[in-house]
Amino acid sequence: MIKIAIVEDEKNMREMTYQCIESSADPSVEIEIVQYTKAEGFLDYLEKGCGCDILLTDIELPKISGVELGRIVREKYPEMYLIFLTSHSEFAAESYRLNAYQYIMKEDMDYRLPVVMRGLIHRMVRESKEYRWIGTNLDRRKIYYKDIICIRKAKASKYVEYVMADDVCRERITISQLLKELDSDIFILVDRSYIVNMNHIIRVRGNTVYLEENERITISRAQIMKVKDQISQYWRNQE
Repeated sequence: MIKIAIVEDEKNMREMTYQCIESSADPSVEIEIVQYTKAEGFLDYLEKGCGCDILLTDIELPKISGVELGRIVREKYPEMYLIFLTSHSEFAAESYRLNAYQYIMKEDMDYRLPVVMRGLIHRMVRESKEYRWIGTNLDRRKIYYKDIICIRKAKASKYVEYVMADDVCRERITISQLLKELDSDIFILVDRSYIVNMNHIIRVRGNTVYLEENERITISRAQIMKVKDQISQYWRNQE
């Protein structure tokens, strides 16, 4: 089940958002939608241990604004997808600083929100099916592709390391063989010893790729243009 929360203080807009989500829902995917008029109510909901996968919030809310709510969500629940709804385009820069999944103007919501929601739900369903088992039969672990920041191999080592936000796991396999077995467009070989998940790239500056969790990879100048082209192509395909 995918849990979706709407935080909007205007009743008409809240109902319109709900209808847009329902109209775009895939019948084969079970969803649950909860609604709140204030950020405080939604935060209480989360503190009770109720999970949420997608948050759609108005930016202009009483007391705790949608921007502040976004900051709290990013800090405490980094895996939650964040979609900002607003009537004012000047908030766009702030939404990008908070790494929001989308920023949607309310005047465009009728045609933009259903498209965004369909794409996001499809992505989440796909991600739930993309994982890899590592370890032995006695000690196996399932690693979801979306959680892998990068995969690295130390020089002369027979093991690769899966780097995640909260852990590092090892598997005995070559980089080339692993890349074939992953068979996913989210991964890119940026160096003979590094595979990167493009969804975890923060920026590329010069010939250095900066990733989440302070990971950074320096690439040869001969390779960097090819890597940049592959990253650009990946994000064009996501639009």
